[in-house]
Amino acid sequence: MYFRIILYFICSNLAFSQNEICATTYYVNKSLSDSPEKLQILNELNNFTQEYINQNLHCRSADTNYIIPVVVHVIHNYGTERISENQVNSAIETMNNDFNALNEDISDVLDDFTSLVSDIGIDFRLAKIDENGNCTNGITYNQSILTYSGGENVKEDTYWNNEMYMNIWVVADLASEGTAAYAYYPGTAPDNHEGIICDDDYFGTIGTASNSNWSRHTMPHEVGHYFNLPHPWGSNNGPGDDDNDGDGIPDNCLIDDGVEDTPLTYGVGNSNCPLSQSSCDGSLDNVQNIMDYSNCAHMFTEGQKSRVHAALNSNAGGRKNLWQIENLWATGVHDEYEPQICPPIADFKSNTQSGCSNTTVFFEDMSYNTSEIDTYYWYFGESADPIESSLKNPIVTYNQPGSHTVRLVVTNTGGTNELVKEEYITILDGDVAPHIEQFESKNFPFNNNSSNWYVKPVDSEATWERNQVASYDGIGSLRLSSQFFNSSDIIHELTTPELDFTNQFSEQGNPLALYFNLAYAMRVPYTIDGKSIITDKLDVFLSKDCGETWIQRASFESVELNTKGDSIVFNNYVPEASDWEERYVNIQTASNEPSVIIKFQFTGSGRLNEEEAFIVDNGTIITDNIGGNWLYLDNIRIGNGEWETLENNIKEIDFDIFPNPASKNSYLRFNIINDQELHIKIYNILGEQVFYKEKLFYRGNNTVLLSSFVKDNKSGLYFIEVSSKNYYGKDIIILSK
Repeated sequence: MYFRIILYFICSNLAFSQNEICATTYYVNKSLSDSPEKLQILNELNNFTQEYINQNLHCRSADTNYIIPVVVHVIHNYGTERISENQVNSAIETMNNDFNALNEDISDVLDDFTSLVSDIGIDFRLAKIDENGNCTNGITYNQSILTYSGGENVKEDTYWNNEMYMNIWVVADLASEGTAAYAYYPGTAPDNHEGIICDDDYFGTIGTASNSNWSRHTMPHEVGHYFNLPHPWGSNNGPGDDDNDGDGIPDNCLIDDGVEDTPLTYGVGNSNCPLSQSSCDGSLDNVQNIMDYSNCAHMFTEGQKSRVHAALNSNAGGRKNLWQIENLWATGVHDEYEPQICPPIADFKSNTQSGCSNTTVFFEDMSYNTSEIDTYYWYFGESADPIESSLKNPIVTYNQPGSHTVRLVVTNTGGTNELVKEEYITILDGDVAPHIEQFESKNFPFNNNSSNWYVKPVDSEATWERNQVASYDGIGSLRLSSQFFNSSDIIHELTTPELDFTNQFSEQGNPLALYFNLAYAMRVPYTIDGKSIITDKLDVFLSKDCGETWIQRASFESVELNTKGDSIVFNNYVPEASDWEERYVNIQTASNEPSVIIKFQFTGSGRLNEEEAFIVDNGTIITDNIGGNWLYLDNIRIGNGEWETLENNIKEIDFDIFPNPASKNSYLRFNIINDQELHIKIYNILGEQVFYKEKLFYRGNNTVLLSSFVKDNKSGLYFIEVSSKNYYGKDIIILSK
């Protein structure tokens, strides 16, 4: 039989669509180009496989299983893709059922093929010892935004030794559109990337996955590739009767899978189940084979078993080492290994990471590596209520603005583990509209001279950043560029302080509004059906209940953001003075509201895992980045105000502490020329806030007693800040007790 082999599989989702554009040629060429030595490995594997089959060296009987240690890496961003241990176990169960002919639907195999049904004899077991010798349950959880565009990019920092474990990665979405999972033949993967990657929707039978035939047999299908099984029609990703050479014979009928007892077939596409299909030589197709694309996959054959066993006894890709006795002991899956109680690995999430003063936050323990946790200890900071907790899932109220660190310590008889998330919860500053932000503070969003804003963390992704490259007015502006994004599904949020609009209202001809200046240039000229290939979009939302609900007030796509006309700036756009334009957003729904938050939300596509071909209106382009250029924002004005007099050039407040060094009778004294709501903060030398007071002070001389600060703190050096929308001052306090 003629045998052609392809290095890299991409198995499409739900329908395994026959119409899916196949990138196999690209991956083959890239693999051979990047690592020519892998072709030799593949040739040696094929020669070994043929020799193994010819000599009928089955090595082990069906009732003596090959035990394979498995580790499952769940790549997540705390969404539904962070699948449970039970869902992982359900996937391992389906793999074991299919490879041992124990699946319930095996009884549905047609009589023509029941004699070929094979118990391949593989027992997949989650590892009990990790590669460093530590106790594990065989599941790791790794937080990363790359879960939304998973591929080779998630493997480098997470893989375990490929010759000790079969690595499986589970992600929210694969980068290749329409893809459910993929695997490599033994020895053909990039270094340290051997294994299988799967969309969480197709991993197992519960949770985010379904118990459909598609979902249930996706992982066994990919494991088949991992053990050198091609599709029944041969090594390509396109089942069907295409006849590209025009010889009257479907192309797939001229190739084969290297398995003697799987009939020639051109394959099944579009999730069909044509049980009577005889596509090539008149013999009935084995459409129920797990390596086909039908939606009635049930079985492996004896010939496929021989091919899998050959892979297990070959050195290609480290498959032979997996089941060796010494490795079974090293990974904790040997029959005689006595499992230990593993120490927990601390992890948690919350229902929100930002809010207003007195916001209630719900924390959820997500610790893993064991089902047994005896004690919890949480610490939320001095401004939280409660400050600490021993509950599994505590509820906490924060009553002071600023960023707050959260600490979780979990313990069982196996050990203790701690997780600290720095500045995890941000409570928005309060301010009064009208409000202006011109990004003049070098520490933005932590402003020294005005209320702090909030930039939502997005892992290691590039996001909103202050710069002095260009500005509409002053020296600073805010910018970001999707060209540097790692994933297209990440939302980049910029949020104002909580603003009091009690005295703000709309009137005829003067609606309550948000104004800002922006500059933006198109990076590439390409369009698809007249629409730019660049997907950049800036949305503006408003909330009147501290972010519980949001009202969309405006949306600007790339063509509406563009201030450069027809000019294309391929990289590193720096706007000229004439590029800046003003945008207007009606926010009259905020009239007279006591609590208003405005959020700028930016999305866009960026880096792709690999180069892709895009059919654009004037041809075809091949690129690995469809991100946009820099978007600059400046001079944000919110409400109806006298903008010429309302600015961020804050006056310095003149204050002193008397006496200093401080004693129990010390007080802060200052003079202001206008009524002001002041924030008084004192920090220790570690930067921890130890005193806070917020109060409306009237113009003229004022004093604030510091007796509580003196009483509650030890002798040492401290820093005091006094600030409002219009004033700022900083000094040193020496406490001597």
